[in-house]
Amino acid sequence: MFPFGHGLTYTEFAYGDAVADAAEVRAGENLSVRVDITNTGDRLAEEVVQLYARDVVASTVRPVRQLLAFARAQVPAGETRRVRLSAPVNALALIDPADRLVVEPGTIDLMVGSSSADVRARTSVVVTGETAEIPRAGRFLGNSEEIRPH
Repeated sequence: MFPFGHGLTYTEFAYGDAVADAAEVRAGENLSVRVDITNTGDRLAEEVVQLYARDVVASTVRPVRQLLAFARAQVPAGETRRVRLSAPVNALALIDPADRLVVEPGTIDLMVGSSSADVRARTSVVVTGETAEIPRAGRFLGNSEEIRPH
C-alpha cells in the first residue's frame, strides 16, 4: 500500500523551511504557508507539494495528518520555486460532543511534503479566539496561491 500522495519522479527535490504567513489565525480566516523547493536533479520535473495539518490538542480524536492544500510546481533543473499554500481555518473544523461543527482554539502543526509519509518541513500556527461554530457547508480544501521563481 502506498501513502497518500505517493508518486514517482525523474529527479529529486530539496525543501526549504516552511514559513507560516501569520503565527495566529482565527476561524473564518485563511492560513498560508510558503516553502521553497529546489530541483536538485538534471532535468525539468514536477513536484506536488502538499500541506497537512494536525490538531495537537483537540476535544475529539483527529487525523494524524489532514490534507489541507496541494500545488503542482514545475521546476527546471537546478532552480528553486517558492510555493505558497493556503487553506481556510474552517477546514480544521470538527464535530464536538454537542454535534456542532466547530473550530477550536489551539496549536496546529503544519507539515509540508511530497506525500503523507514524506514530510520535509514543519511549522505551526495557533488558532485564537473562542470555539467558533461554523456552517456545515463552510469546509473546503485549500489551494496554491502562487508558484514563482525564487
